[in-house]
Amino acid sequence: MLALMHPGTKRRFSCHLLCDKNPAYCEALGRRVRSWVDEDGHALEAGDLVTFNGDANEFARNVPATLKRMDIGHSLVFIDPEGMEFDWQSLKFLVEHLPYSDLIILFPSAGLPRVLGRTDEGALARARRFLGPGSERIGPDSTEDEAMSVYRANLAALGKEISTEIAIVGTGSFHYHLIPAVRKTASGSPWFRILTDAKDLVEKFDGDIVKVVMEQIDGRMGVL
Repeated sequence: MLALMHPGTKRRFSCHLLCDKNPAYCEALGRRVRSWVDEDGHALEAGDLVTFNGDANEFARNVPATLKRMDIGHSLVFIDPEGMEFDWQSLKFLVEHLPYSDLIILFPSAGLPRVLGRTDEGALARARRFLGPGSERIGPDSTEDEAMSVYRANLAALGKEISTEIAIVGTGSFHYHLIPAVRKTASGSPWFRILTDAKDLVEKFDGDIVKVVMEQIDGRMGVL
């Protein structure tokens, strides 16, 4: 939703490609996006939105051709791999076929040890497909730091700058990390500085503060 909220028209995204495996979520997401009107009164045009109800690994294979057809060069890819079902090979395909892409990846830090510690071999295999090369040394006793180290090394091998990550802390032990993975350029990526500023701000928050904000949004609490 944040991608729709930039004020003005000159800096708007040309198109939004959205994918979710759950049909109800996909439909709700499409309705929510289509209802958005920016502060200049511009609604999202029908051609600006592509929704795909299905497996993100399959969807990823279609993205480069879709962007080429729309004559779109640079892209920002946000990946939320719920259940670690987005394979490393799919991410690698996107990066290799979208050379001007930057990525923001939601890394399921707290959930990884729980999945790795399960006794069924399928869960471990899925986690290894998600992490990519080097994950064969990740096992049931591995920590989230060890798993993230493998993932970050793989991103770096694809030519991505990954000098920071932003810790998002919920209530109890729940947490995850946002990993910005941007193109390496001679002058550096100027917009990357925004993310380091965001890191300083976001990591001051905890789950209780987020809960208060959500209750305000839901109308269960008066505005402070």
